[in-house]
Formats: sequence, C-alpha cells, structure tokens
Amino acid sequence: VTAADLGLREIPGSTGRGPAAVGMTRPVLADGVVRYVGEPVAAVVATSAAAAVDAAELAWLELDELPVVADFDAAASDATVLHPAEGTNIVMEDEPPYGTLPRGVDEVEVEVTVESPRLAPTPIEPLGIIAEPDGDGLLLRPSHAAPHRFRDQVASFLEMDSTTVRVV
Repeated sequence: VTAADLGLREIPGSTGRGPAAVGMTRPVLADGVVRYVGEPVAAVVATSAAAAVDAAELAWLELDELPVVADFDAAASDATVLHPAEGTNIVMEDEPPYGTLPRGVDEVEVEVTVESPRLAPTPIEPLGIIAEPDGDGLLLRPSHAAPHRFRDQVASFLEMDSTTVRVV
C-alpha cells in the first residue's frame, strides 16, 4: 500500500515535547516527495513472512533527485525548504531562560560553529512495527524507546482510546 491507498491524516509536526510546527506535518508514507533517505514510501500487509518478502520485491521506486540540505547553515538559509507549507526549515528560536544578563566591563561575546557530520546512516532501532488487532484495540510491537509516548501518539493519530492500545 502507498499513501494514496491509506487516506490517513498526516503526523503532527511536533511530538508534544516541543513547539508545534503546524506546517511541518509529514505523511505516514511519503506522498509525492521523499524528504530523506529511508523515509517510508510503502507498506506491505501479508499473512506470512514469506508472502511479505514476495510482495516487497514487487515494489519499484523511481525518484528525481532534489537539492540536498546536509548541514545547519544550508537548513537555516531556507534555500531549499523541506516543508513548503511552513515556509522555513527553522522550527524554533529560543533565548536562554535566565533572560537578559546585566552588561558590564567583563562582557564577552562568544561565537560557536557546530558541525554535525553524517557518520553512518545505520540506525540502532530500525523502523519496524508489527501491529495486530487485539479485541477492540491494537497490539503494537515497535522498535521504540518510549512505549508510553508511542502508545499515546498512535492512539491520538488513530482516534482511539489510549487504554485500547498496548505497546510491547
């Protein structure tokens, strides 16, 4: 199945732990634009592992290359905007919580350049989820480090009561 087959609403642009990025929602499966290497583009539903492998081998993807946004300066420049509806790649700008410090003779200005090189695109937790109907609810087996938050997000996304979603 692809995004066109599902008709699901998009994933919110915030996990609930940071600022809301209204225009930075993303589809469950890429729909028209693939924004990063490894973004899910299709899902396989099967009755056995062998059938799932056979079905996955039928998938073929053709992509046109887009400009790369590979560092902080490129992202902050907004030359290539990953979420056009938001109009920027900047999610938030924040000042330190202590407010304005008194200025005096010991005033120092510090500028820091932070680089985050791409080391190896090999996640420790691959994007794998097994979902099974469980009575009136859902049993999920994801590779996820925060099961309670994941449960609440899935329940909200699927408009289910979180008590009917179980994450193992």
